[in-house]
Amino acid sequence: MKNIFNIKTFIAYVWFFMLDMRMQTLVSEVEPWLRWATEGEPDAEEIISWSTEVFQYASMTGVISGPILGIFLDKVIIWIENSSLKINNRKINHQTSSYLVSLASMCVIGLVFALISWLLTLGKTGGLLWFIYIMFIGARNIFYGIRGIYIMSFSKAEYLGRIFSFMSFLQVLAAATPPLFTYLCQAYFDHNYGQLNWVLVGTSLLSGVLPFIWFLKNKGKSLGEDGNSERVAYKNENFDDKDS
Repeated sequence: MKNIFNIKTFIAYVWFFMLDMRMQTLVSEVEPWLRWATEGEPDAEEIISWSTEVFQYASMTGVISGPILGIFLDKVIIWIENSSLKINNRKINHQTSSYLVSLASMCVIGLVFALISWLLTLGKTGGLLWFIYIMFIGARNIFYGIRGIYIMSFSKAEYLGRIFSFMSFLQVLAAATPPLFTYLCQAYFDHNYGQLNWVLVGTSLLSGVLPFIWFLKNKGKSLGEDGNSERVAYKNENFDDKDS
């Protein structure tokens, strides 16, 4: 059980659930948020229709931006691996590079969703909404890849199926949360989606801060599953170079 439920997988589970919940809520609240943001404007229906279409078209750009972001991520991992950077006087290998890059990316993605949530509290449309859409699509496209790289950087291959299955279960739970946030907005915030997004600022920040705290507390320590502080990194078979 410790290979499936430990501090490193716990951080991944919390991060994944919080941000998947944020993404599900954002998608479900596009039109209600637009109605709140354009309340009282004479051309509100036109803005809502146009902005909804823009979001749909922006989502389609993931077909292009997803692979580009994935290639960029691979290049960063390889660059760090081939650099002169060291941890405790030991050269960083591909496994450690993958672990560090994915952990840092988890922090960044959490902060990006916190920024998105904060911008949505402003209730502004137009160019700012374009910026929000672009950030959302980019963060969403790299989200699942980061999850896989992080888990594979320290977990043994025979446990990956169970770990990702549990994450799929968390994804189902996250998909059930938008109605709860809608109820919260209607019952306690008087349909004010700005206040609702302040709540989501907090959940997104939590998802980004946890990996950062873990990194500061354990930088340079082992990648082994047991969480000890050995100076020699655990050799993960997921990163073995094998001849085809």
